[in-house]
Amino acid sequence: MLLWLAVTMVNIVVASNQGDNLLHPCPSECECVQPHTLNCANAEIGKIPADWPADLRRLIVRNCTLSAIHKNAFKRFQKLEELKIVKCPNLDVIDKMAFKGLNKLSLIHISDNPKLSDIFKSTFSGIGNQHGLRIYIHDNGLRRIHGHSFRNAHNIRELSIIDSSFEVMSHAFSSIFKLDFLTLKGVNKIDSMALANTSRVHRLVVHQSKLSISPMAFSKLTHVNQWSPSPGTVVCQTDRVRQLSANGEPFMSLNPRQSRLYLRSVT
Repeated sequence: MLLWLAVTMVNIVVASNQGDNLLHPCPSECECVQPHTLNCANAEIGKIPADWPADLRRLIVRNCTLSAIHKNAFKRFQKLEELKIVKCPNLDVIDKMAFKGLNKLSLIHISDNPKLSDIFKSTFSGIGNQHGLRIYIHDNGLRRIHGHSFRNAHNIRELSIIDSSFEVMSHAFSSIFKLDFLTLKGVNKIDSMALANTSRVHRLVVHQSKLSISPMAFSKLTHVNQWSPSPGTVVCQTDRVRQLSANGEPFMSLNPRQSRLYLRSVT
């Protein structure tokens, strides 16, 4: 009897604490059934509302009429850790500095927004994240990543961009301080200086891409440990890699520390 009573009391306390962590007031167009989480599905919103609870930590916007994410759209949400924008059929623009000041952010997931064709200059600048940030941009009808889209971004743990056919324009990934893992799928062209002055890239993976590499595309890219145009089985060790080039630009002159190159299914 005493054990049952103790367990019951613990459950009551846990439930009470979870209730305290639910967002109040919860917007009528959203659900607030998980702690610190705002889940908005099928909501009639053209932009991110300024009156949503300021203390939210996870925000999911799905199947909404959202058409634009404006500069400083999330300025009010200083505790935001995870952001997902999914299947919003009208979303066609993300302004520069859209995520500025979200220093607790650890995840940005933007996927299945068919009108989102361009990532513009400074879209991902000014975040100021304190911890490693994962950015997934998947299946959005993407066509171009413009120059300086990630200018002065830092501490990006993983950047993954997947789409059917898009171009990485000059300086698209330049001036990123510490980019651990970069994955590109469906890229058709990497312009010159695309990764200029980006530091500490641990692994660069390009797969399932009909790839054209412009001269100097990887110029001034330093500290790449692995360059992998498709996870594959053909491995060229250092002496072979030194003989390979893209439009006359030797891979190994870009990064003498690189030890291997993977090639498969890239045409």
